[in-house]
Amino acid sequence: MTSVPVYVDEDSCGRRFVRAMRRLGFDVLTTTEAGRSSESDEEQLRFAAEHARVIVTANRGDFSELQKVWAVAGREHAGVVIWGQGHRSPEAVAAAILQMTANLPPDGMANAILYV
Repeated sequence: MTSVPVYVDEDSCGRRFVRAMRRLGFDVLTTTEAGRSSESDEEQLRFAAEHARVIVTANRGDFSELQKVWAVAGREHAGVVIWGQGHRSPEAVAAAILQMTANLPPDGMANAILYV
């Protein structure tokens, strides 16, 4: 089991990806489950930070910029994982995220951005 709790942006990550993450042992909370589907990207990151969850999204442009804004402002978050599916299955992407985060302590992604 992985120790990195994640908050998945369902606007950019489908149900198949969420199922794959859970099968791999991730503690997953989705924007829908949290009742926050219509919130802005800024609010999604704030919520993830307040709940010490790494946000997982495919929204590269917005979250790359948002992470920079937060860094300049000195705001802290649990981490951002931005993935691109390309020719990979959602299961392969989830496995890649696990491989990159499996040995991290719970705060090992703090204020970091990881591109998968």
